[in-house]
Amino acid sequence: MGRVEKRRSTLSGIFLRYVLMMLGLLSTLGICTVLIFNILVNSGSIYPANYAERKINEAYESIQNADEVTEDIIPPLCRYVVFSADGKVLGGNMSEDSVEIAWNVADHGNASGDYFYKVIPRSDEYVVLQYSLMPQYQSAFLREYFIGPQKFIDDHSCSERDYNYSAAIGKLWKKDEAKNKTGYECGRANQGSGS
Repeated sequence: MGRVEKRRSTLSGIFLRYVLMMLGLLSTLGICTVLIFNILVNSGSIYPANYAERKINEAYESIQNADEVTEDIIPPLCRYVVFSADGKVLGGNMSEDSVEIAWNVADHGNASGDYFYKVIPRSDEYVVLQYSLMPQYQSAFLREYFIGPQKFIDDHSCSERDYNYSAAIGKLWKKDEAKNKTGYECGRANQGSGS
């Protein structure tokens, strides 16, 4: 009768199977993450990165022509400040650190930092809206307490919250460096070097 031979597993064969299995699992994980992200964006659970910008464009005329600027006419995901023509703060919900940047944008048209700004001129005042171009959860609770949806897809953003998160997982980026380890630019195209 025939003799059955035992196959020996070599160390290189075991290693090759392990590498191929890990590559397959990582590829599957990546594809599933992208698919789930797209499903959540299409269902409205996650706002796309340009959501605030689109809402600002839709609300531009109503803000410009309103009798009084109040928080209920400001688009979601935006902070705002109202300036008089001479730069006096008349109202808003923007942090004090950002108010100076917002006035610089209204007065000179340039900014630096982690946010984008839109100036809406009115008859005797300026409304400056602050927003970011990153996907965000629809739920305010999730936006406040969970890691941003951008982190599930791309780990190359440079906001302050991302800087702290990256430091927590061992990817330290110095604030004064223009680029992080991967070569992606930090900040905005019109940003100065002092962020």
